[in-house]
Order: sequence, then C-alpha cells, then structure tokens
Amino acid sequence: MSATLAVAVVTTLSFTACKRDAAPVTPETGMNADGSSKGLPQPAASGSRSSITGTPTDNGYMNLPPVTRIPGGTGNGVSGTAQPPAVVQALPPVPTTTTPAPPTTSGPVAAVIDANDAREPTVDDAKRLIEDYYAAVNRGAYDSAYRMWSNNGQASGKTLRDFTNGYADTASVSVSLGDPGRVDAGAGQRYIVLPVRIVARQRDQSTKEFQGSYTLGRTVVDGATSAQRNWSIRSASIDTVRP
Repeated sequence: MSATLAVAVVTTLSFTACKRDAAPVTPETGMNADGSSKGLPQPAASGSRSSITGTPTDNGYMNLPPVTRIPGGTGNGVSGTAQPPAVVQALPPVPTTTTPAPPTTSGPVAAVIDANDAREPTVDDAKRLIEDYYAAVNRGAYDSAYRMWSNNGQASGKTLRDFTNGYADTASVSVSLGDPGRVDAGAGQRYIVLPVRIVARQRDQSTKEFQGSYTLGRTVVDGATSAQRNWSIRSASIDTVRP
C-alpha cells in the first residue's frame, strides 16, 4: 500500500511539471498563444531582401536603376545607332513641247476640199462642184470653169480658147440637179453620175434647154495630189431638148 501511494505521488508531480513547461495552444490550428503562426517563416522587414526572389525590395516594389538615354540615337531612347539624314534628290525638269497653231487661211473658200482635210469628199461636194461650175460660167470666169474638168481642163476635150468660144452666144445659164447615183469604185477611183437639166438664155433673148448627166470622179490611191483627191468632171453626156 505504501509503495503504490508513492508511485501515484511521483506520477502526479511529473504531469504537473510538464503542463507548466508547455506553451498553451489557441483553438486555431497551428497558432501559438501570442498570435504567431506556428512553424511558418515571417516576412522580411522593409529594405531587406525578399525571402522568395532574393532581390532588394522597398515597400513591396522592385528598385530598378534609372534609364540612361544613349547619345546619337533616334531620340526615343531605344536605338543607339545614329540614322543618316534623308537625302532628297531633285528630279530633272520634264521637257515640254509646244504644238504650233495651224496656219490660217484668208480669201474665198475654194469649192474643192483641201488635202489636209481628214474627211472624205461627199456626194454633196460633187453636187456643189456642178453648181460652182455654172456659177463661174455666168460671171464669165471661163478659165475657172474649164479647170473644174479633170487633168486641168483637158478632160473637156477642148482647149481653153475653144471652151470659152463655146459660150460666146450665151447670156446666162441655170442648172437643176437630179438625184445622184451611187458612188462606184474601181482601180483606185471613185465615180458618181449627176443628172442635170440646163436652161441657157441666149444673147438674142432666145432660150435653149439641155438635159443629160455629168460623171465626176476622184482618185483615192496613195500619193495622189489634192486636185486628184477631190471631185472633178470626167465626162458629160448632154443632149438638146427638142421643143
């Protein structure tokens, strides 16, 4: 009995000593009585090195050295290679050409078409030639009328003297044109037939009537002259109208 009591006393004293040396633990898991986390590292003080990266910190931000601008760069602080100034070369002046104005003509307009005229002579031009022919006869310009025949008048089959004498008894002439035929082509030539009716008043006041046709032609081959390209009288078939 005495031995058992002694063992119980010793056990009680030992348990009391253990409770005095151990620090009390709060209900929160892993927390000491003073509020500190049990077994976890504490954050480093400001200005010290980070416990994770090992880099110096200040108020939680990384301290970086200031950016230094490199001289001779482009001005944006990025590239240090100096760029040469742009060189602009002046282009040579573009030569200009001046087109001379076409020459002007003066005086009466001829019945024939100038060779420089781009348009082709028409049927109306052929009719106008016959009208101009008799207008020249009425004003006594027999030389002009004579040269309206092809080959400078030779197609009339007469000399200029004989042609002029043929109108010696004629005081005036009027002409009426019928419907022209179609323009025919052949061997670099163009032909058209114009029906006519002519009334000639004689110097003795008598009149004569004629009817028939004139055949006009022109040349269309390369190298033809201005006169050859325009209408001219090639032949005539004129008969007297019997009363």
